[in-house]
Amino acid sequence: TLFLASRPHPGSTLNLTLASRPHHGSTLTLASHPHHGSTLTLNLASRPHPGSTLTLFLASRPHPGSTLNLTLASRPHHGSTLTLASRPHPGSTLTLASRPHPGSTLKLTLASRPHPGSTLTLTLASRPHPGSTLKLTLASRPHPGSTLKPTLASRPHPAVTLIQLHVHTLAEV
Repeated sequence: TLFLASRPHPGSTLNLTLASRPHHGSTLTLASHPHHGSTLTLNLASRPHPGSTLTLFLASRPHPGSTLNLTLASRPHHGSTLTLASRPHPGSTLTLASRPHPGSTLKLTLASRPHPGSTLTLTLASRPHPGSTLKLTLASRPHPGSTLKPTLASRPHPAVTLIQLHVHTLAEV
């Protein structure tokens, strides 16, 4: 767990880097309140262990214009789950860039509905492998005026399944 007691200054870059694979069932947590223009990066230098859960959690809403990046330096292992839970502020951008391993599931999850004008982006830096599943999930209904924008930076493989958006209603939650 990396906890920031106070907000970083505008333009600050916060990096959490793991030099080796997290163990099965490990949870990585970042809790902070980033300042406007700050960039938060979780960078894994190597593949996570099978079944590991990597979590980037924001204790409070990021400021307008903040950019939150979850970047994997190498392909996640089969069965790994990547989760981002937060309530973005208007104008915030959430980005996940990686090349998933065959059979991996990449999930971008919002614990509560985003504010009006928020943009949620799921970006893959390169083509995902065959059999990969990409999911953007909202735990509750999006707020009026929110923009949900799953984006692929390159052409997906024919066998890739892209689930652009799955929304649970408040009753389901």
